[in-house]
Formats: sequence, C-alpha cells, structure tokens
Amino acid sequence: MRDRTARDDPQPMIRTLAFCAALAWVAISSPAQILVVPPEPVSVTLSATAQDFVHDAARELFYVSVPDSDEVVVISSHDYSIVDTITVSPRPSGLDLSHDGSTLFVALNQAGRVAYVDLTTRTVTDTIDIGTELGHSATWDILEARPDWILVSANPGSAGFAYIVLIRRDIGNAATRVASNRIIRAAPRFHRDPTAAFAYVGEGFSPNSLYKLDLSAATVPIVLEDNHGAVSGSQRADVSHDGSRIALSSGQILDTATFAQVGTVTVGVSQYNADSSKIFAMTQSDLLTVFDAATQAALGSEPMACAPGTWPLNVIDLWVDPTESVALAMLGNTVCGLTTLVGPVVGEVMPSRARFDAGPVALTVHGNFFDLGGAPSLTFGGLPASNVQVVNRTTLTCVAPVDETGPKDVVITNNLGSDQQVAAFHRTPSMVTTLEPVLGGQQVTYRILMTQSDAVGLYLSLGDPVAVLLPGISGEFCLPQAHQMLVVPSWPFDALTISLPIPTNPVLSGLRILGQAVTATGIPATAALSNCTSFYLP
Repeated sequence: MRDRTARDDPQPMIRTLAFCAALAWVAISSPAQILVVPPEPVSVTLSATAQDFVHDAARELFYVSVPDSDEVVVISSHDYSIVDTITVSPRPSGLDLSHDGSTLFVALNQAGRVAYVDLTTRTVTDTIDIGTELGHSATWDILEARPDWILVSANPGSAGFAYIVLIRRDIGNAATRVASNRIIRAAPRFHRDPTAAFAYVGEGFSPNSLYKLDLSAATVPIVLEDNHGAVSGSQRADVSHDGSRIALSSGQILDTATFAQVGTVTVGVSQYNADSSKIFAMTQSDLLTVFDAATQAALGSEPMACAPGTWPLNVIDLWVDPTESVALAMLGNTVCGLTTLVGPVVGEVMPSRARFDAGPVALTVHGNFFDLGGAPSLTFGGLPASNVQVVNRTTLTCVAPVDETGPKDVVITNNLGSDQQVAAFHRTPSMVTTLEPVLGGQQVTYRILMTQSDAVGLYLSLGDPVAVLLPGISGEFCLPQAHQMLVVPSWPFDALTISLPIPTNPVLSGLRILGQAVTATGIPATAALSNCTSFYLP
C-alpha cells in the first residue's frame, strides 16, 4: 500500500466543514443523449476534350463527360486515377447527379435526348426523347433542380432555335417547355440554387444573358433577367449557399434578387466555399485565388500546376472540396489541380465508453483524412491502441488498451500531422469536473459516467491526493479526508450530473478540492473508483 499525507493545515476539519456547510443545494439531472503539407499536383489526361464533370461524394468519385469519345470517365477522388469508363452515346455533354445519388443524368448532344445512368451498375437504364420540346437535337446541359424535376437546354447557337425543357420523373418523364417559353439557344448552362427555390441559366451570345427561374411553379417561369449587356461570364457561375449571391466568371458578384452588381473579384471560373465566406477563382494564368466573399479582398493564391501547354485554353469548370483541401479544374482534355494533404482529424469514437473491467475494447473511430499520408497510430490517454485499420477516408477501427478509469483523450498521428479529441473515450466509472459562472458566483458540476442501475456515491475532500488501495474496490482512493456528498442505491441512467454552488468566502480561496465517485454493480457487488478530479476554490 502506498500513502501520502495531506498538505499540512492547522485546522483541516474546520475548513472542510465550512466548505460543506456552504453547499446549499444539490441538483441531480438525468443525462443528455450523449499539418497541412505543401499541395501536390494532380493531373488526369482524358481521351479527348471534356465537357462537364460532377462529384459523387458518397462514392468518392468524379464523372467527366467526353463527347468525342462517347464516354463518361469515372475518376477516383482518392488517388485521381481513372477507374472506369461508361459508354454513353451519342456525345455526352452536360451532367448532373440525382438528389438521392443513385442516377447520373446525361445530356446527349446531337440526339435531342437525355440518358439516365444507374450508378450502382454504371449502365444506361433509360433515354428520354425531348427533341420536339427542346426545338433542336443539340442537347447541351442538364440539372435536377428539385427531386425528379430535370431541366434541359440545347445549343443550336445561330443555327436554330431552342427552349428550356422540364422533365418530370415523378409523372412518367413528362416533358414540357418552361422558362416562359423563351428561346434560349447559345450554349445555355444551368446554375444550382442551394436553397432549391430557383435555378439560373446563363446564355452565351455576346453580350451574355442571365435568367432566374422560379421552381415553385410547374411552369418554372422566368422571374428575373439581366439588363441586356450588363453581365458577362454567365455560363460559368456559382450561387452562394444562402442563394443571395451569384459569382460569374467575369468576376462580377450579383445580388440574386435584382441582378445588381455588388462586388467584383478577378476574372475566372468561380466557386463559393462550403459556408460562402470565400470565393475561389481559377484564372487563365494558372492561379487559384481566394477572396473574402464579403469584402472581395484577395486572401492568397496558389499556382494550379496544370500541365504545360494547356493554356490559354478556357477553363471549363472548377471544383473545390468542402474541406478546401482539393481544387480541380477541367480544361481541354485534362482534369488538373492541387490536392493539399491534410493530417488526420479524429472525431467521434463508438462506443464512447467501456467498463473498468471490460479489457481491450474494439472501437470504431470517425473523422477525416485517415487514408492520406502514412498509416495512422492512435493513443487513448497516452496508451497506444492496437490493430488500427483504416476502413476509408472517414472511418477506422482499432482496439483500445486496458487503462485506469476516467476520461481518455484520443490522439491520432501520421506523417502529415496529428489531432486530438479531448475526453472522447471513457473507462467507467468516469468523472468530469467543470467550473462555470452562475448568477451570484460560480458552481462546480460533477458528471459521472457509469453502468445503468449502478449504485453510486460522490465524495469530496480538501488537500492533495493520496493513493490508497481499498479492499474489494478496484482502483486507488485519492481522498485524504473523504466527505460523503451523495449516495444513490440504484441510479436508473448511465450518467449522473451534480451541480454544487461554490461559496464566496475569502477564507476558502485557494483551497484544493478533490472529488471521486464510487460505483457498485450486482450482488455480491463489483465496486470501482472513478478517476480523481481536482480544482482550486477561486
């Protein structure tokens, strides 16, 4: 047995009693439900000039249309290799992903049709003839603006007339002309409104035109268009997450309510980041520049490292992933850009707790970037986990080590960096102490995690911790002078929260308060001590 005496104090019992007497009430509540390294270049060479691309986040893939090859190329977002090609004929052009992620919609240029591609089998399951409604066979772009509402455009240019068509998958692929029956025919491209209240169409005649379509009506009418000649770059645009702004490739930032210009950034294909606080713009000088969306101030730039000789081909499209760790441009027959390798990020651990006597525990850890860089290692409370297996970018499994009771910080590390999640895992009984301001002073809250229906007790003491082994109880008792604050014979939940007011008494200022819980399960009882917590009175 090891023991350490408490700090010398002339009147330890008097001061302890003064503290305990000042604890006017106890509240018990049931639980609530509980290095970045320099970027690396990316380049994928296609068989011919690309037309459009979309990202399938669920499958971690890109789909790229290549009209001259009658194919849609499938590219991995893990290593940027071509993993498949899907034959779609003739001349696949515009692409869009269905809201449920099951189908790729493909505009078939020169056919007056659209194709539906099943993304599980990667086969064409249906083609819809809308040539009559479009007014021309040069099907150009496609957008599922709302679930089962598919907008399609055509591009006869000056060689004919064309209209915007709505296909209703929910009523047997019925196709009708919409957009106020307006002739819109010069390489018109759709721009998604994240609010799904509207859709936008940019047309390529000089000067460009921009139209706003109302998705609340089955006729999808035009409710706003630009003053002729006031905008340019409307074919490549991106709408902010709240739908209030649209950024054009001319560098113009427009208010979507009026199409009035409210700002400018550099000329180039633009994209808002996930919360629309930034605008990324890809210029013809091979630079990706980042702007503050509110002030349009440039925040920095990075060469995109696209292959020599691709410039000054027009940038067809730009994609920046939600973590801002990957930026890809599509130009000519190349998908190129940068991937910034990010260190692993640890998130939720499942299960988040295990009993003191459970032994090694198999866990699933959620987070991000587990597959980038070298194999990651994990520690729980400083002790290494075993059998760490990366399942995919956001999931890994491991076995947590046997350890003392209490909260455990989880740390993940590889050659790119490390990340920590405080108290992400607990060996129960486990106790966490927090100090927080309340009206008239402060309070201390003890949160005890345990097995449901355990008996539980909370004990406090003044002084420095000791280490005493108690017969029949797992763990070390740390309280030099234990004072019982609470005993519950059977608590019906797996957590208990106790809040105690802290007395405002100058005599008590600076005193160290220790806390420890004990739980017991079954008959005969299996008892265990929690970790020891500590704080100093203000």
